[in-house]
Amino acid sequence: MATTVAQEGRFELPEEVEGRTNPGQPSLDKAFLERILQEVLRDRSARVLWLKKEQACKKGDNLLSELFRVSLRYSRTSEGHDRKQIEETINFIVKLEPATIGAGLKLIRDQELFSNELKVLRYVLPRIEKFVEQKLGPTLLYGSENPMLIVMEDLGTRGFALKNRQKGLSMAHTVMTIETIAKFHAGSVALYEEEPDLIRSFKRGVISEKSHANIFRLMEISLEKLSETWPEYGGDRACGKLKALASTITSRLLNVCKYDPDEFCVLNHGDCWINNMLFRENGKGEPIDLLMVDFQYSVYTSPAIDLLYFINICPEAKLKCDMDDFFLEHYLKVLKKYMKSIGCKTEPPTMEQLKRAMLKRRVYAVMSGLIYFPRMVADNDDIESFDEFLETGDTKMDIFKNPDVVTVFRKLITTMNDKGYLD
Repeated sequence: MATTVAQEGRFELPEEVEGRTNPGQPSLDKAFLERILQEVLRDRSARVLWLKKEQACKKGDNLLSELFRVSLRYSRTSEGHDRKQIEETINFIVKLEPATIGAGLKLIRDQELFSNELKVLRYVLPRIEKFVEQKLGPTLLYGSENPMLIVMEDLGTRGFALKNRQKGLSMAHTVMTIETIAKFHAGSVALYEEEPDLIRSFKRGVISEKSHANIFRLMEISLEKLSETWPEYGGDRACGKLKALASTITSRLLNVCKYDPDEFCVLNHGDCWINNMLFRENGKGEPIDLLMVDFQYSVYTSPAIDLLYFINICPEAKLKCDMDDFFLEHYLKVLKKYMKSIGCKTEPPTMEQLKRAMLKRRVYAVMSGLIYFPRMVADNDDIESFDEFLETGDTKMDIFKNPDVVTVFRKLITTMNDKGYLD
């Protein structure tokens, strides 16, 4: 399948065009979608008869890209001797760069996020799924780096949907996610043993030397404000440590995703939070299947990255902290089971080794739980865009507007302090 639709030139992002329309983003008009359709079907006879296009998610559900749900009614010439004209319908999701030029677009390009995700969907995920004999993510229908776009199957047509990011995941949904992460990790170990250069090529996570400077400034300011505000909620304990963390979080985060050859390593999903997990449920609301999306931050390093991120953000409030050991034990159980069934030569980690790796990367728990979590559960109207906070590195968001944040912080800060995560 071809890897490009049109040879539109790339462009730099000079300051004077900030806020203008991104000329690198294709218009999803009939002509363009017809060319995409022909690539997806590998059939030049396909012609779009009718189309419907709509935003695939609400504000706050996706910050670094534009997602569109597209439905096409089309005609094509059938194969065989009769060569009849037939009509069919197809649904898919189109992922594009941001529509306007700004700090968010620069971040996407500097960190090569589209290229990273395309590489996972095209070369990595299908092979991991073959190892574990289970679908773990969407099927890639078409991908291009010039212009930047990813076309995937519409999981909504198969009954998959997001859970409420503000409520968090129930016990059953959390356990299923832990199992899916473990399977993805196990399959990545097998793929690494077959093709190490491919897996080692995923070098950056959510935070790296390519990250915008104001992301680090945002984290520093967030911790400083938390250390000053938390006593108002009866939280004098650990405020001094939070303030001290503000001055060191940048240097510590720059090292958090680095590969260590002496540790057990996997390909991490890299952005394991609720809006990147789509569930299919039965009539009782119980999860029966799960697929992960948004592999743009996949990184080869310790599984502590995915585990710290997920555990400190996603489980509902009543599960946070109290069930951490159970989740880790279940993760290791599933990881070992699949590594054994696949026939991996690599030894899985012990619980002691896993916890040591998590303690080593404890600043990632602080970032996930105390900086990202309150923003991920904010009301849609309160959410700041990437361009808004990257412009100054400051934030106007009242993270305690949601009362659940106070409840969770009382558990998180106490637990992190007891574990030595704030040291």
